[in-house]
This record gives sequence, structure tokens and C-alpha cells, in this order.
Amino acid sequence: MKILVSKRRMLGDTVLLSSTLDLVGRRFPGAEITALVPAAFAPVLEHHPRLREIWGYGGFLRTAWRIRRSKFDLHLNLHAAPDHDEWLARLGGARRILTHVQGAEAAARYGRRPNALEWDSFFLQSALGDAERMPPPAPRVHLTPDELGWAREFLRRRGAEGGRAVFLGLGASRPTKRWPHFARLAELLRDRGELVSVIVVGPELRLHQCGLPKKMALELFKPFIFHKLE
Repeated sequence: MKILVSKRRMLGDTVLLSSTLDLVGRRFPGAEITALVPAAFAPVLEHHPRLREIWGYGGFLRTAWRIRRSKFDLHLNLHAAPDHDEWLARLGGARRILTHVQGAEAAARYGRRPNALEWDSFFLQSALGDAERMPPPAPRVHLTPDELGWAREFLRRRGAEGGRAVFLGLGASRPTKRWPHFARLAELLRDRGELVSVIVVGPELRLHQCGLPKKMALELFKPFIFHKLE
């Protein structure tokens, strides 16, 4: 059985997808699973044991044609704003297509609105007709020994040893993703936990879009690490 799992969201959702892939693998033992995600975040899923392939999104028509040529048996479209992606799935022509729902439609189907960690498991439970809820495993990024060594050295050179770092992924789509929402947390992590905050933003975002103040203002939150994805 060939399965395509697509979720063209941002970094955090791509990390969460690692948990969903484990769910799909448990539900369909032996299936060949391909993940379709934004090209910038595809490395997050490298080395995932459930995956046969990882595709970075390469434009609407090119991706639709690639899906059609692969002749998938099942396409799980997990994009939370699915209109564009629903057409992509239809043109891709998998034998069975299941598209994620959210908001009021999810509340009507599930009886409540799941939180971010539950979205995919609730959707899979409903769409696949499982009698019992499938509890999602914790998200996990699989790293090689060389990658772990590079990361430890990256943090060490910036004053954060091993487990002393907490990553804060900033975004721009709503206020709860921007820096002011995280500023007090960063202070508490530093003052009470002696932890270093690693501030991460996506490759396409400018600092002011994430609500980040000028560099001098950020001095108040030192020590911290700022990293912009390439």
C-alpha cells in the first residue's frame, strides 16, 4: 500500500507531523509512506523510520503531476487550510483521498475542538473509522550522531550546554506566535530555570513581522541564541 501524507504548514506543524507519521505507520503496517511538506522544513523529517520518501513542495502543477505519477492508494491531506490542497489532492488522483477539517466543522464532527497536539489523531480516528481513539506518540526529530554532535557544538559555542536550551519558534500569522507573547516566558526560563532561549524564525520572515524588537532591546533577555532558518 502506498500512502501520501501532506501537510504544507510551518516548522512547528512539520515537527508535529513526525508523531502523525508514527500513527499512520501503526495503522497501516508495511505501507510505503511518503511525506509532502514545505521544502524548507523537509530536513526535519529526515531519518524518520516510517518514511520511504520526503517531498518538498515544488509548485502546484508540478507537485500534482508527481502525485499522479506515483499512483498512491491513500492521500491524507492534513493542511489546516485545505482549499488549495484539496484541489492538489484531487488532481493527484489517489485512489482514496481524506482531507483534514478544523474549526466549526471539527467541533461538529468530534464534539469539541481538539488542541494542536490532538488534531491529526482525531482526524485519523474519524476518517479511518477506528473504534477507539489512537493516542499520538510524542513528536520526535530523528538525528544522526554527526548531527547531534554538530548541534551540541553549536549550542556550546553560544553558551548553552546540552539540555540547557529551550527553542522558541516565532511566527507572524497571529499575535500568539510573535515575540511579545514569548518574552515573559523567556525571562522566567532564564531567571528560574537558568535556561537559554533559542529564538528561531523561518527563512521567509523579517524580524519585525515576528514582533522582535531591535537588537539593543533584546539585550534585556540575554543570554539567548537567535537563529534564522536558511
